[in-house]
Amino acid sequence: MSLVRWPPRLRSKTAAIVLFLFTSFAATVLALRGASAQDVPGVGQAPTEQPEQRRMGSSASAIWSAVAASFAALSSFLIMLIQRRNLLESVRPELVLSGWSRNARGNPQDAFEVLSIQTVRNVGRGVALNIIIWGLHQEKEKRPTAVLATKRIPTLAPNETQEVNAEIVVFWKNVDAGANGLKFLPINTDIVCWDSRGMRHDTRYGLFAAELSANIGFSDELAPGLSLSSRTTVSRPVWWLKMLRRAPWLARILHEET
Repeated sequence: MSLVRWPPRLRSKTAAIVLFLFTSFAATVLALRGASAQDVPGVGQAPTEQPEQRRMGSSASAIWSAVAASFAALSSFLIMLIQRRNLLESVRPELVLSGWSRNARGNPQDAFEVLSIQTVRNVGRGVALNIIIWGLHQEKEKRPTAVLATKRIPTLAPNETQEVNAEIVVFWKNVDAGANGLKFLPINTDIVCWDSRGMRHDTRYGLFAAELSANIGFSDELAPGLSLSSRTTVSRPVWWLKMLRRAPWLARILHEET
């Protein structure tokens, strides 16, 4: 039997809604119980009851009212978190690299290949600010295997596309062949942007390339012999990143990249 796995955002929102409904129900029950405690014989404020019984009844009502108020405050806090989450999602950009191609360049002695990225598209709901496609320099034994120059874009509105013509240069001569004589190279490239609410979004493309001469194909190829093995986005507030820069020891403990 297979279990349905919900997306993380949907799981967090569903859990918040369920907890909100539970706390609202509990607050209502506790408030009704505290109110009904005054009507119970021997606990309420009847004229014939003793002063000690009146004090016990008042204390019980105060306790139940305090508990109900605590649950109501928790419900309000959960509502605030849900509204803040919706606000952040409404201005969140989502950048996608597209227009992948691949070709060989250079002379036979110093041949290399180029993985080209033609455009960047914002498929999110918010504008992307200060977009940076980080430069890449992978090497093995001090010999470069993959190189990418940094590209910058000032802004990119939702549903807009911008040409970047970025090129990842791959030097297969510096890549060691496997036991079967084939050459493969994992490549990680990052694209970063900021939104209008002070959040930084880091998207990492995990690529997996095979040498063209190997005549190997992948399913769902971005380009011949090039596949997307992973794509992850991490969103963090700018104030948190500033604090990590001021306290590098905290970044090392939390394994955070700044």
